[in-house]
Amino acid sequence: MRWLMPRMPIMKPWKLFLDDLRTPPNGGWEIARSYEEAINLISERGMPQRIAFDHDLGTGKTGMDFAKWLVESLLDGGLQIPEGFTFSVHSDNPNGADNIRGLMTGILREMAARTTAPDTESNVAGDPATRENLISFLQDRQASAILKRINARSKGEEYPSH
Repeated sequence: MRWLMPRMPIMKPWKLFLDDLRTPPNGGWEIARSYEEAINLISERGMPQRIAFDHDLGTGKTGMDFAKWLVESLLDGGLQIPEGFTFSVHSDNPNGADNIRGLMTGILREMAARTTAPDTESNVAGDPATRENLISFLQDRQASAILKRINARSKGEEYPSH
């Protein structure tokens, strides 16, 4: 008797535009007006093919908070970066935009290192340049838990995620 595995739904590629005020310049985007809406969309649809970030989202959490959530989800294995993934930042906040760019560039390098060298210990600890890049963007107080997890992993220790 042949066993059939249930099929996972094939997620259609999609684009996420995170901004509390602006609309995308062209069509085909799912718009999230807040941190919570962005997380809900990804929870429902999976990781998008492209993300356009704003930093300042009115009141509450920021685009950087969302980027940190993405990093956490990628490091935990809850999300995977789709092939050809891209991101952009369109924020009027230059420091916030630089922080998002740096964090996302760091995690993309880290995830690429993991996929290009699966038989080696390719992790944050294994690549000092990537590790330093990530750490430089994770040192503020809000990211301390992520930083502690990265440092624990680099030492081969377990660190509770929550």
